[in-house]
Amino acid sequence: MNAGIGKHYELIEAMVHMMLSRVREFTSIQQQNEKMFALGKLSAGLAHELNNPAAAISRAAALLQSQVSQLPHLFKEIAGLRIAPEKVEKISELIVRKINTEPATLTMMQKAELEDELTDWLYDNNLKDTDPEGLVERGFTRDELDVFKDCSSSEELPVLLEWVSNYLVTNKMAEDIRTSSERISDLVGAVKNFTFMDKNADRQLVDVHAGIRNTITMLKFKLKKGNINVIEHYDESVPKIRAFPGELNQVWTNIIDNAIDAMEINGKGTLEITSSHDARFVKISIKDDGTGIPENIKQNIFTPFFTTKEMGKGSGLGLDVVSRIMSQHNGEVKVKSEPGATEFEICFPV
Repeated sequence: MNAGIGKHYELIEAMVHMMLSRVREFTSIQQQNEKMFALGKLSAGLAHELNNPAAAISRAAALLQSQVSQLPHLFKEIAGLRIAPEKVEKISELIVRKINTEPATLTMMQKAELEDELTDWLYDNNLKDTDPEGLVERGFTRDELDVFKDCSSSEELPVLLEWVSNYLVTNKMAEDIRTSSERISDLVGAVKNFTFMDKNADRQLVDVHAGIRNTITMLKFKLKKGNINVIEHYDESVPKIRAFPGELNQVWTNIIDNAIDAMEINGKGTLEITSSHDARFVKISIKDDGTGIPENIKQNIFTPFFTTKEMGKGSGLGLDVVSRIMSQHNGEVKVKSEPGATEFEICFPV
């Protein structure tokens, strides 16, 4: 046998190189598939998250257009009112105060009671065609509606309240558009930071909290779908670490995504993320109350291609990627697990 190897050394060497090359190629393809799979899950969640505020903007814009179209008619009506200047000032002060003051948060029951109360007031004053929605949203009371009544005649009151109602609804629609636009902007910002392509070959000073928060934003749809509550305990004095931001995001994504999968089985869960540091290390703890990792497979979870997930749900490279990234950053990842309590501890040198 040894003689045969000696005679065909070049052939054996070529075959070994070819096998190694194919293993590297296969591993590279699998890693790329893992990234694409993760990207697909994030994209689906992100599309859902973007769709909600986009749809809200579309609805609010349509209603805002309807409200604005009424302004020429209301202008003619309001221009004909003969309200004394001091009463106009009183009405203006009330409206400005209500717009600039955040209304008290009401339960569904309290809101229904207030709506009934204002509807009764409108009915008692022959204003049953006036929509109380805008007045209820801003938390107007009967006493405040009496201010409008005291500042105008019975003929002027319907016109005045129609204009006030239009203004309140218009303001609410503009506020909804602003809030939804900010939500989209936050999501786009999270995507931009999450997909941070390392601009330089050198590592950069990275805020680990920012990366974790961006990852949670990216996975928000999956967290909501799994009925998972996220608790964050961050030590804001944690120093920045020198790292590749894009690679750290892969660490947070793979660990948190696995935790979500472990909790999904229960239909609910709690994800607890804690940061701390000492003179040598920055430590991040990610805990979940999912099914746990069986003792007999715990030593294999960082092994390439090892997975307990069903076919098509994972390639077994997620935690291998985490392990390699941590090694590249001279860090360490440890896991403790029992049924109902799994904790990954990630340590980076300061």
